[in-house]
Amino acid sequence: MPFLDPVDETFFEFVEACLNHVQTPVLQRKFAALGGVDMLVRLCAMSVNDEVIVKACRALWMLLQMEGQAEGGTRHAVINAMKIKAAGGVTALMAQLRRSRNDSVLAQASGALRALAEVYVPNMAIEGAEGWGREGLNAGCGDYYEVILSLLRHTQNVAVHTAVGGLLLQATLMPGETPRVVRAGAVEVIVRQCGHQRSPEVLLQMLNTMCVLVVEDDVRQRFTGCGGGEALVG
Repeated sequence: MPFLDPVDETFFEFVEACLNHVQTPVLQRKFAALGGVDMLVRLCAMSVNDEVIVKACRALWMLLQMEGQAEGGTRHAVINAMKIKAAGGVTALMAQLRRSRNDSVLAQASGALRALAEVYVPNMAIEGAEGWGREGLNAGCGDYYEVILSLLRHTQNVAVHTAVGGLLLQATLMPGETPRVVRAGAVEVIVRQCGHQRSPEVLLQMLNTMCVLVVEDDVRQRFTGCGGGEALVG
């Protein structure tokens, strides 16, 4: 592990402890009540140490995998997703996707954001305190699609590409988001991926997204116009 100054080492130990010990619903509730989720989100947004950021993103991902239900019947993973969203988790993860050039950071940040989307989007209408879940996942992130699509253009990391594919698929399932996805150039980028990508996992995400998008006539025209049919055959 690279050298860490005392401050970075303290936060590194914090996220390590979270990953290793905060793994039951009871402990996760206590962790959240004491501000643990807010701290992880803040580290994702503000830390400049790649090791700390990677661990913090991994810890957020872990919270989104929790199984079981709370007393009211809501899944623990959904509750954690709402808390992460309310704490500014999307903004924090997007900050790393904008500025980092470290493959590990990009992979963990995009993976955590995908996990958040896969839990949050299907539960956007959930009833809960403070109206959690009623606004779109990317509300307030005007360049959301431009940023995640740029990762497909400028990185070669399969884990990042897979996560972005999952994010695009979830975006098409949010009401009113398909036009934004298309305007950002998703059709052209996905077609390019289909023509050059060799990872089955990435291709599956891209094809699933395209299957949803081409329901619209204008998207089918764009798909045909940029060589979509040829890319699929190839």
